[in-house]
Amino acid sequence: MAWGAVDSMPLPEIYYTADATYDWEPLDVWACNNEGGTMDFKGTMSENASGTDSPSQSFNDMYNALGSNSCTAGGRSTMIFETQINYA
Repeated sequence: MAWGAVDSMPLPEIYYTADATYDWEPLDVWACNNEGGTMDFKGTMSENASGTDSPSQSFNDMYNALGSNSCTAGGRSTMIFETQINYA
């Protein structure tokens, strides 16, 4: 919601490979084409529940999705961590 603010730091929630490839990567392509550069994702968040990606798999899914476009591929260097939220 705050993309474009000075201190914005996007941290996509990636629960499945499709979250990265269908939701976030096209949004970053839009930023490249309309805002002059990538969104500079800092990493990813996952839930790590049964049937979902682990934190490292979520990170890899997002990293690979961003690599599919020449503009977004340059932003992969800003990805520095992965995290998870707990579920009940």
